[in-house]
Amino acid sequence: MKPIGLLGGTFDPVHNGHLRLAIEVFERLDLDQVRLLPAPSPRLRDAPGRDFQTRLQLLRTAIEGIEALQADDRESRHSRPTRSIETLQSLREEFPGRSLCLILGADIATRLDQWHQWQSLPDYAHLVFAHRPGSELPLSGPLYDWIGERLVDSPADLHARAGGLVYICDIPVLDIQARDIRARLAAGRSIVFLVPEKVKRMLLNE
Repeated sequence: MKPIGLLGGTFDPVHNGHLRLAIEVFERLDLDQVRLLPAPSPRLRDAPGRDFQTRLQLLRTAIEGIEALQADDRESRHSRPTRSIETLQSLREEFPGRSLCLILGADIATRLDQWHQWQSLPDYAHLVFAHRPGSELPLSGPLYDWIGERLVDSPADLHARAGGLVYICDIPVLDIQARDIRARLAAGRSIVFLVPEKVKRMLLNE
């Protein structure tokens, strides 16, 4: 069976950059689906302004009718800040032997060692670093060596095993930031074409 992609975030709010990234990786890696996993309370980021259920509903609205994308609410089952390793463990229990691909922005690679049990992440999934405008992977040091030891250059390698590899997916990604959308909303400025139309209507209570 084809791999399952995993894309986490606060999605506060979900925007076209998130969605386009998911679709680009879905097509490039020939995935079965991409699961979008909103975080209730991320450990290494500021607390979201919107509650989890509101963000989840916005996400479900955004991907309605898009079979390639699914909203996954499993991280809401934790009462404490989200840890990716636990999310991957849960998914591995649900999909034993299935190839899982954790999709991360390339900027995450420079601070991956701040994550809880980060060195164990490949025990449960492949790591797929998607290049964003202006981002780059670490060029030296332990993280560079760690990534290099697992790096492969073909998506086919990700299909052949359940996890353990690193792949760099150099794709055009829309440079849209959720914090900019929040600022625009606060200032009464337009968010047209930054988020799906249905999401815009919900955000503006239209």
